[in-house]
Amino acid sequence: MNKVLVAVLLLLAVLPLAAEEPLTGLIGKPLSLAEELYGVKAADDGSLVFTDKTWFGEAATTQLQSRDGVIISIKAAFDNKADFEAIKRNAAKELGEPDNYNLSTEGEPNTNHYYHGGLFWSMYMDDNAAGFVITRSDFADYELYQVPRESILIQTAYGDVNGNGTRDRVLLAGRPADKGYSKLYLFAEDGETREILQGEFNFKLDGGEDPALRVTDVNGDGIDDICVTAAAEGGLAVHLGTFAGGKGKYVYLIDPMELFKGYAPVVRLTGNFNACVISTDKKLRLFSLDKYRETLEALGIYSGKGKLLDAAKATVSPIQTFDITGIPDEKLYSVVTVQEVYLMDRQNTVCRVKTKYRWKRDEAEPVRTIFIEE
Repeated sequence: MNKVLVAVLLLLAVLPLAAEEPLTGLIGKPLSLAEELYGVKAADDGSLVFTDKTWFGEAATTQLQSRDGVIISIKAAFDNKADFEAIKRNAAKELGEPDNYNLSTEGEPNTNHYYHGGLFWSMYMDDNAAGFVITRSDFADYELYQVPRESILIQTAYGDVNGNGTRDRVLLAGRPADKGYSKLYLFAEDGETREILQGEFNFKLDGGEDPALRVTDVNGDGIDDICVTAAAEGGLAVHLGTFAGGKGKYVYLIDPMELFKGYAPVVRLTGNFNACVISTDKKLRLFSLDKYRETLEALGIYSGKGKLLDAAKATVSPIQTFDITGIPDEKLYSVVTVQEVYLMDRQNTVCRVKTKYRWKRDEAEPVRTIFIEE
């Protein structure tokens, strides 16, 4: 039998059909047969790599085999250009559910690739950039958004954030730290033009733990807004933004701590283990501290039958919880935060402070503060 025919038959015996499990590992020559079967171009050095759910690369080309047996070929160069080729668009759709990213630096040491939402993306190190650049795979020219080396994608959300009637994509990335992330980065992609929306900010945020992204209409104008929260410094950092009109800008959420500037809530420790909280509206509210009787006596604040020995200023904690509420039909939306007022430490909570904000122009202004007994 002809030696070439034998080689072809042997190769066909190990190559999977499209409906079978994908082939893994390195396949050698004849490359021409692989190109005939899959339409894949060989790498510059003549090698061809097939993998399952992991990116590998040889020379300047990276190939990936999807579950349906279709090979995706990606050529990447560090000259601000990229040539991405696929036999069938979205062929590797089964590589991951939405928000399931597969980041790897194998093959091309300075490049991370991932698949999401029916598209291939590339995160790579550009000599002309300050850090990694994230770009859509089908862009020929790009200078879209930069995030530092070792950043990963955290969450993706969808909504019409610029008001053009199309569903846009918002991505939150971060640089991992010992606890949480040392820095957070957010950018939005126009669902119609596929361009990255620009503005006076790129939502470069301080880091934190358990970051979360939410895309919803906060101010009732019919356009989805962006909210990012992250746990930090004993509380919750809240960041609001909008791309209404196509240009991104921050919406300043007045820190509830600022509500007490010039007139901090004072706790007067009265008899019978009561605390009188004087709030920003200068109204007096009485809260019982009897449950902290032993602690307060040990601290020397109370003695005898609850007789006041000293007065103490309360400490107002950072934001502890955050929510967005609203009545869509009436376009009445609000941001609600909850803090704590406590003595000495968080073990001696006097009450909780619930603040409701209304979005007005570029600020979220407090419209109501409620003191709630613990």
